[in-house]
Amino acid sequence: MWKKHPAVKINPGEVGVVTLRYGPVPKEPNTFLVKPGERGVQPEPLRPGTCYLDPYIYRVDIVGVQSHKTEFEISFLSKDGFRFPVKGTVEWAVDEARAPDVFVLVGDEEDIVNKVILRSALSMSRIQGSKYTSADVISGTVRKAFQDEFSRHITSESAKKNILVKAALISEIEPSQKIAEPIREREIAIQTRAKYEREIERAVSEAQVAQQRKMQDQRIRIVAAETIRTNEVQKAIKEQQISLINANRDLGVARMDLQTAENQAQAILATGQGDADVISYVRTAEANALKAIIAPSGSGQAYARYLYLQNVAPNIQTILSNTEGPLA
Repeated sequence: MWKKHPAVKINPGEVGVVTLRYGPVPKEPNTFLVKPGERGVQPEPLRPGTCYLDPYIYRVDIVGVQSHKTEFEISFLSKDGFRFPVKGTVEWAVDEARAPDVFVLVGDEEDIVNKVILRSALSMSRIQGSKYTSADVISGTVRKAFQDEFSRHITSESAKKNILVKAALISEIEPSQKIAEPIREREIAIQTRAKYEREIERAVSEAQVAQQRKMQDQRIRIVAAETIRTNEVQKAIKEQQISLINANRDLGVARMDLQTAENQAQAILATGQGDADVISYVRTAEANALKAIIAPSGSGQAYARYLYLQNVAPNIQTILSNTEGPLA
């Protein structure tokens, strides 16, 4: 007698875990997966598609291998004994090639969430959370360390079960209000003090910057003044050199003029002395000649009388003499 059964349809994002109902007994007993063709769970899953299998010989369990997001809410005790609720999200997926192992060792999707994801999150939160005080948790100083350790722990623990964790995030750690309020106030006070310290540091830094700018401006002015002074000194030295050159030139000209004047004076003196000597020689000669002329007359008065009479006598026409006069 024939009986009709529906085909096995495996959608995208799924694989089929095949269990062989009839076949040779496994050569290695007490194993989760058997060799291909042996009775038991087969190591190779079925890929997406339609499979026509005898349900009396083959049993196919569908296992989803797409990404799943599991939101959870757990709690842990801090180092000082306060309980903190924790909310988070884990994105995970079954390793497609190892789907038969996951199906045998863990179970379906609900088993994966309860036995792997939540168990790993709870154990990690309890272990890691007990390392910190409530003040550390509330202040947020350990949030990143907690998040990093949570992601590392749940990823490694899930990988042991062939579960791929793509993301593991802690979205909220909610403390009790009776301990959160004083700690939060203390944190606000610390932040306020830090704010004032930063403002003081900023003010000091601005003062230092202003002082540095002032010193820089002062150095610029000093350099400018030094440059002006150097230029003025160089200008004065150049003017002094030019004046000295002009003075030396004028002095040389004056010396030349003086030498020329002295030469001219000496020439004039020489000329005058020569003229004086000539005149002296002429007058001496004339005097000597006159002495020679006067000598026969006996005296100069006699010679003068002689000359007078010699010049006057030819012009006398008539002499009215007086025996008493000088011409008598």
